Amino acid sequence: GDADIVPMTAQPVRGGQQVQHVGSWIVLALAGEMGLYEEAQRAFKGRHPDGLRIALDAVICALAIGQCVVEGVRRLATPSGATLLRAERVPTASGIRKLLGRLIAQTDGGAALDARMTERLVKAVTSDDDPAVFFVDNHMRPYTGKRVVRKGWRMQARRVLPGTSDYYVHDEDGRPMFRFAVTAHD
Repeated sequence: GDADIVPMTAQPVRGGQQVQHVGSWIVLALAGEMGLYEEAQRAFKGRHPDGLRIALDAVICALAIGQCVVEGVRRLATPSGATLLRAERVPTASGIRKLLGRLIAQTDGGAALDARMTERLVKAVTSDDDPAVFFVDNHMRPYTGKRVVRKGWRMQARRVLPGTSDYYVHDEDGRPMFRFAVTAHD
């Protein structure tokens, strides 16, 4: 149930002499423009609307300042962190993991949310008048674990390494459409 998720309450935008990491609001605006919040809320069926937005904002801000994992939200726990996130407080990494874990569980491992976002992004660039132009780029993501996985060519290393090939699809203006991973490297 939702009993172990502490509800978060949104606050209005407020100023301050210094709001650390406020430049990440540019990325938040882009995520909003692309429809991430709307689709995530629709997938989450209207539960925890403030908390979901705050959790997504916290993860996006953490990624924008160079953190690579959800635990990076700890870097937002500054005196101005609540102002940055337009929240009563900065959420914890474990609280964000619980909330986003529920979102992923409700969307078939994230596949439904991913499909809705892809559909939205592709519709935004296609029309009946002009053909859409897409670019496909792949990068091999090396694997450093202990299991045996297929190998693929990694251009940066100029050699074959174990890992997964990630394919990125962008429109002609560079907007991301979707990404898919291929372990077979075919």
